[in-house]
Amino acid sequence: MNPRILPRAEVAFAAALTLLPIAIGQTLSEGPDLDAAKSLVVMIDGNIEGESTQGAGLVFAVEDSWSYIATAYHVVRKGDARATNLRVRFWQDQRETFAAEHYDLAKSEDDLAVLRVRSTKSDFAFKRLALPDRLKKAQLVYAIGHPKEEDLWNVTYLPGAISDIATMRIKVEAPSIKQGYSGGALIDERKMIVGMVLSTDGTTANILRIDRAVEILHRELNLTVQLDIATSSPIVSAVIAPEETVPRQGQRDTSDAELASIPRTRRITRFSAGPCAGGCNAVIGSLKFVRRYEYPHPTYSSLNCEEKVFKLPPDWPGGPYLHAVVCKGPNANRVPITIINFRLAASDRVKDEDVTILYDNVTGQGFFRSVDLQNWRVKIYGPSAIESMSIEMTPM
Repeated sequence: MNPRILPRAEVAFAAALTLLPIAIGQTLSEGPDLDAAKSLVVMIDGNIEGESTQGAGLVFAVEDSWSYIATAYHVVRKGDARATNLRVRFWQDQRETFAAEHYDLAKSEDDLAVLRVRSTKSDFAFKRLALPDRLKKAQLVYAIGHPKEEDLWNVTYLPGAISDIATMRIKVEAPSIKQGYSGGALIDERKMIVGMVLSTDGTTANILRIDRAVEILHRELNLTVQLDIATSSPIVSAVIAPEETVPRQGQRDTSDAELASIPRTRRITRFSAGPCAGGCNAVIGSLKFVRRYEYPHPTYSSLNCEEKVFKLPPDWPGGPYLHAVVCKGPNANRVPITIINFRLAASDRVKDEDVTILYDNVTGQGFFRSVDLQNWRVKIYGPSAIESMSIEMTPM
């Protein structure tokens, strides 16, 4: 009997199934966690050179009543041509469409573009990012997107499996990811976002890692990013291995929308206005030392954390307390690591936080608004020893 020769598409699909022996029937359950992930995903429709285009995008910040959206470059641009008649739908109000405009900043080589929409919506679950170092091959993932002739905010009915993890991108064996998911979210089984869908050949999907997307938006395009790691503790910022430094994305909770929602009396308590109008600078070790705490890291039990609290001078505009946290110990592979995090807070209580300073192993930056509505940038830099680092606040 002659062996049957499978068509190429069937071979590819069969290969995908061998990677997913437990995938059949494993659909995600509905609930608040999935809704939180969907709250960050928008549906995009428009036209490019006379042809319709559709896809999805991720809300990454809200500032001055503008919602900023990251999407796949090819969804809204084709070479120098830009999509017209762009309309966006938000999960929070799916019946209404909003006109979207192109933001000039984009990275065609990374297939990443930015849109913005004038909207008063602010109920986005920004703390929804998975920890990047938890990505594993064969991990099951799902996509949220806008496929043709299917429901909006469609979640792939079968999970895909991560087949390759690189610095920039992830490959996922997922025949259920198809046209229309581009720009949408890739989520894990905990409904945490691990990446943005870029493209698919019908079997293997190319995904932009979410930590890389955040890095491009924040560092290369110099945009405010409020997407954050989903953890019960704010103590995840930079992981430093022996003889080398491995950047990690920290936490940031400083949007204008959030600040505006704080009652004025509370804002006065947290962010006082002072005469340091031209900027402030000091070595952290020269600040008044207030308290010291020790505790195990709430996520990585093998790490022990030391939290030191310093009080800023009375004429500085933020804080008034600076919390510096250093967690040390072996990771899952028994390699010693260090996690460093900085926060500004209204009190010296353990783990208190109002503004978290994004720290990438060399420089930390954060933003806040004082009671006189002045925006301030806070920067931390210098040697790895906390007391030797400098903290700087400058008006924006």
